[in-house]
Amino acid sequence: PIREVKAYQFKDLLSIAFRLQKPPASKEVYQDEISNEVVVVLRYDEQIARNERRDDAAAEEPSPPDSNDDLQKQLEREKKRWLIDTVVIDPGHGGKDPGAIGVGKLKEKDVVLGIGLKLGKLIQKRLPGVKVVYTRKSDRFVPLRQRTEIANQNKGKVFISIHANASRSRNAAGFETYLLGPEKGNQASNVASRENSVIQFESPENQEHYRGINAILAKLAQTAYMKQSEHLAGGVQTHLSQRLRSLNMKDRGVKQAGFWVMVGASMPCILVETGFITNPYDARVLKTKNHQQKIAEGIFAGLLKFKNDYESAI
Repeated sequence: PIREVKAYQFKDLLSIAFRLQKPPASKEVYQDEISNEVVVVLRYDEQIARNERRDDAAAEEPSPPDSNDDLQKQLEREKKRWLIDTVVIDPGHGGKDPGAIGVGKLKEKDVVLGIGLKLGKLIQKRLPGVKVVYTRKSDRFVPLRQRTEIANQNKGKVFISIHANASRSRNAAGFETYLLGPEKGNQASNVASRENSVIQFESPENQEHYRGINAILAKLAQTAYMKQSEHLAGGVQTHLSQRLRSLNMKDRGVKQAGFWVMVGASMPCILVETGFITNPYDARVLKTKNHQQKIAEGIFAGLLKFKNDYESAI
């Protein structure tokens, strides 16, 4: 009856999944009092019929003890705790921090707010059981540290920071997705440096917090959420590529760099650079609502795949 068994190790939980040929007529899960083994009993109609024929006079099988029901309820509660039920959307910059300024004085803060709000509406419409938390829903300044604090305080399960890229070269173009980690290559380092420059708008006390932050990035990259962040980033980049293929936008792949906005987020987190507002073609795409909707749909599709893959293991 069992086609496949898989084990998934999380930070505080081991999940063992049984893929069955067909649903059982009934099931029990309990812990043996003597051996402490966890016992899973699957009953099928054929087996039940054979047992009934074998001994029609046998007493009715006693129901499992109440402790089994308690264990089942505990497992259900534990499962709910791991479901992706809260997504934090972080439109970068805002207020006194315009972000990058592109072609036609297009501001990064305006582009990413439009994409972020559209992404939130998609989640609310297609995943009604999922709560959406925004680090900002209007043109206001939010310090970097406060963004992850908002995510943690709201018990976020996924953190998505949305940005638009910039370059001195007008030829630089395309979209890319980042996860937190040591920079690999000059391009990733330059992007991180530009996005991290937002601290110039923060108070001197806040700026002091960021001193020496790069020393811990390598350690943070090895946290329990690294693999999940890689999975999420890969899915988002793939689905963005599919949605934006008709627009001829360049797929720049998945990368990692030291973005301060993701430091401290206790959940899988990614940063999406949706295009170069300093590139004439990308800027035309990024400023239109229809194209912002396509970008939001690509991010949502990647998030949905991650959610389905992650929760199937619970």
